[in-house]
Amino acid sequence: MVVGIKLGGAQILGKREEQQDAIAFSDKEDREFVEHGGILAVVADGIGGHAHGGGASRRAVMAFRRDYNAKPRMASIPDALNHAMDQANQAVLKFAENKGVSDNCGTTLIATVVHPDSSSLYWCGVGDSRLYFFRNGQIAQFTSDANYGSQLIKKVARGDLSREGLSLEGNHYKLTSYLGIRKLVNIDHSIRPFPLHEGDILLLCTDGVYQALTTEELVECLLDEPELASEKLVQMVLKKDFENQDNATVAILAYGFIESKRIVLPKTTTINQSNEAESKNEKTKASPTIKIGRSLLWGIIAFGLLILTVLAWLSLKNDNADEENKAGTIRTPVLKQSVEPKKPRPNNVLKTK
Repeated sequence: MVVGIKLGGAQILGKREEQQDAIAFSDKEDREFVEHGGILAVVADGIGGHAHGGGASRRAVMAFRRDYNAKPRMASIPDALNHAMDQANQAVLKFAENKGVSDNCGTTLIATVVHPDSSSLYWCGVGDSRLYFFRNGQIAQFTSDANYGSQLIKKVARGDLSREGLSLEGNHYKLTSYLGIRKLVNIDHSIRPFPLHEGDILLLCTDGVYQALTTEELVECLLDEPELASEKLVQMVLKKDFENQDNATVAILAYGFIESKRIVLPKTTTINQSNEAESKNEKTKASPTIKIGRSLLWGIIAFGLLILTVLAWLSLKNDNADEENKAGTIRTPVLKQSVEPKKPRPNNVLKTK
């Protein structure tokens, strides 16, 4: 079964004078292309310290989408993504050359493809724009930031640098890979198709988003449908009112998003918990009845056994009396005296019980 996909995107200027972020989606209604190429989402962030960052990001996104949309049917999605990344880099290099700012113009880029027919996710990226993956209330970062800080952290993990040395190093946010350099290196990409489940959500965003919001805040917004979630994310960034707030851009792809399921889920959980509580209460309430029923049953059984014991005892007495009479032993007066007073005993016992 092919699962539907919902898209959403939004961006804000922040406290910057120019919008240097860019965003684009492929046409999800082009069924013929989606069948082999899936649905593409691209986000880019022009490097602020370089010249013409906005122009670089827009040309990168346009070139990437154009090249990926030209994907041959027989070409694999990873190959098409790699080819599109190279073409986007060439577009930025040409743009920088035309502006006379070669080697001083660049942009980050993160791209994802969701292939509905195979329920698979693919991605590739350079720079520090991120891909987050959301499933069942949990969120994870799928990409690695291509900056100096990430390299230092890897050195610490290998034992080549102490934590004290890490804190002394500067330029943690300096990019080590981005579009606009002659030799494109350190492309972060999926190794193999990542299997998607119905309800999974993908968030592509620039650093203006994740540097302003916590992961808890990201999750809070992602519970809504993609268009609303996108708007809530950037508005939440605005409400932080940071002095140097960067541009912030988000793109969301929801795989098999079911609005009623996602919104009602907490209520459903509460209802289930209430039903469990009610069941426990019903069991608790029923327990005394069960206990009383069991006690009554045991009482009836004990009562029956007592009756049988008394009857057996009387029968044995009568049998002994008959045998004694047959043997010539005159015990009748004694028998009458001993039995007659005891005749009421079974009735007395019954009444007492």
